Amino acid sequence: MAGDKVRVFSGARIIDGTGSNGVLTRGALVIEGARIAWVGPQDSLPEKYAALAAEDLDGKTLLPGFIDVHVHLTMDASTGDPIGNAESQPDSVTSLLTAANALRALEAGFTTVRDVGGKNHIEFGIRDAITAGQLVGPDILASGRFLTISEGRPNAPSYSSICDSPDAARRATRQELSAGADVIKIMATGNVTSPGVTPGAQQFTEEEMRAAIEAAHWVGKKTSAHAQGTSGIIAAVRAGIDSIDHGCLLNDEAIDLMLANGTFLVPTFAALVNIIEHGEDAGIPTYAVEKARELMDSHLDSFSRALKAGVRIALGTDAGCPFDYHGRNAQEFVHLTTYGMTPQQAIVAGTAAAAECCGLDDRGSLEIGKRADIVVVDGDPLEDISVLQSKPVAVIKAGQEVDFEAAKLSAFAA
Repeated sequence: MAGDKVRVFSGARIIDGTGSNGVLTRGALVIEGARIAWVGPQDSLPEKYAALAAEDLDGKTLLPGFIDVHVHLTMDASTGDPIGNAESQPDSVTSLLTAANALRALEAGFTTVRDVGGKNHIEFGIRDAITAGQLVGPDILASGRFLTISEGRPNAPSYSSICDSPDAARRATRQELSAGADVIKIMATGNVTSPGVTPGAQQFTEEEMRAAIEAAHWVGKKTSAHAQGTSGIIAAVRAGIDSIDHGCLLNDEAIDLMLANGTFLVPTFAALVNIIEHGEDAGIPTYAVEKARELMDSHLDSFSRALKAGVRIALGTDAGCPFDYHGRNAQEFVHLTTYGMTPQQAIVAGTAAAAECCGLDDRGSLEIGKRADIVVVDGDPLEDISVLQSKPVAVIKAGQEVDFEAAKLSAFAA
């Protein structure tokens, strides 16, 4: 588009996020305005761009902006009970925390995040302020309050919408959508961090979940299920859910159904790993630590079998859970490779696959016409995936390089 600022990058290693086009060892990429105008081998750069001054990125790697499809921006990971802490915290304080958490995610290279459970819709306001340019942060897709049953999440009244029938589930979905939700989150099973519930236990019936999912799909919104136990996973997939988040107790039937329906798996290894590693000495309740330990072996087996079968996998961290810090989202790339993915597969999970999981067709890969969300890192993540955990050399969002030093002058980034 005439008048758009043009930037030319050359000499970089380019990993485009699709996983199908290999790697350009000496590539070039051109940004015009907010979009990618050209990408390819450096020696094939069109003359109109070759005549422009290029930014030499020799030794560095260009990747699509990372996407985390499972975060909780209103939660403070530095405590053993983030939801309990948030419930007792004034909303004004939570708002400041949420803005700071969003900025930390962007600084780590995550240009888009999906928040699947926030407090009193605070994250909606932060999302809108970022969109309006009033705050600096990633694009946020937010679910608002998650749907749960009466006994499902007793310690989270500010985070949950209780519904115990198909009609109530449909009504709760419409209420969240009316409030501004981009996605609907359903607590299909029990969980690790609430007392008195079992992760493997199904909560909603298939009919209840279908009512909520249909109401979301009718208006073009995606749905996500917190689903750890087998029967709840199967019921959610049958009901039409778009992603199974956690998926700790998959069996062959669940995997076959996910394959048949194109359902994404979001393993969120960081959540369990951090609970187990920090434990009770860090203030995490004993019941949560014990449940996490009990789930880990089956979770690893479930992931291995799902990966081998070809289930689509998207990166999510559950950031905001105990010691699962915002800004350290890239730890999940390492976990995914530790537990069976290749570095290339893990990168796809956090870029193109994550974009597809969220229903975003304008980002997630370095291709002509896509939004110029780009992360520049030192080194080669295909040789050492852990380089993605280091501070990026640069983060570009919608064609604009983020000035983090300027952003941190804001009180919101304290």
